[in-house]
Amino acid sequence: MQEILESVRQNVLGKVTFIATDSKGLSKAIAALIAQHYPEKRLLVINSETSGSEAERDFLKAPDLALTGANGANYDVIIASPSRATGISIEALEVITKVFGVFMGASASDRDMTQALGRVREPVERIV
Repeated sequence: MQEILESVRQNVLGKVTFIATDSKGLSKAIAALIAQHYPEKRLLVINSETSGSEAERDFLKAPDLALTGANGANYDVIIASPSRATGISIEALEVITKVFGVFMGASASDRDMTQALGRVREPVERIV
């Protein structure tokens, strides 16, 4: 977790850290930890509880637009559980700085984890 917190701290405005998880509970726990350390950071948490909200729906419908809109990235950190992040493809370039995978074996197979890490198409550093 220390490496995630350090990546979030180092991100400059307009750059995003992407975190893939394998459970809703883990996505919420990571979000709470980041918010505790960096309350100024803009978080987008996508899981089965949040996916009905407008910001999450907009991101899922057009992730690249949410990352590269007129004002740049709307978020500093995106945390996605598999229940709602499957099927998205993030192709925006030079926005996401790192992709983290935090998996506890809750509900994802090796294949699911690999797919979650591959949602970001740009070849950036991936840390599991």
